[in-house]
Amino acid sequence: MTEANLWKWLSKAKKHYKEDLHLNRLENLIGSGTPDVEGCLYGCQFWIELKCIPKRTNSPLKIRFQPAQIPWMQRRQRAGGRVFVLLQVGARQASRYLLNLEIFEGKLFCENTIQDYLVESQIDVLERAAYG
Repeated sequence: MTEANLWKWLSKAKKHYKEDLHLNRLENLIGSGTPDVEGCLYGCQFWIELKCIPKRTNSPLKIRFQPAQIPWMQRRQRAGGRVFVLLQVGARQASRYLLNLEIFEGKLFCENTIQDYLVESQIDVLERAAYG
C-alpha cells in the first residue's frame, strides 16, 4: 500500500463527519518537513504524517523520515500542536497505528511494542488525533 492509498482510506471519514471535519492532503509546497495531512475536527487542529512499510515478522520496523520531518514535528509539538504518524504495516490485512512523536526516540521498535497505538478505523484515527 502506498501513502496515496492510505490517504484515500483516511479521507473516507469525511462521509461520517461531513461539515465537522476539514481534512487536507498537503503536497509539500508549504515547507520542508511539513506532514502529509492537516486536519481540524470539531475545532481541534492536528497534523498527520503518513507512512507505509511492508509487513515484517519479529524484526524491527524501520520508518524512514526525510531529514526535516522529525524536527518539524518536534517544533510543532513544543508549540502546543498535535502531531502524529499514521503508520500502516503491511498491505493485505494491514495493521494501522497512530503514533505520537515520543515513540520515535529509540528509532527502532517492533510491532508488538506499539500495540497500544493500534487503530481500527478512520474515525478512531481522527478522534485520537483531535482529542488524544
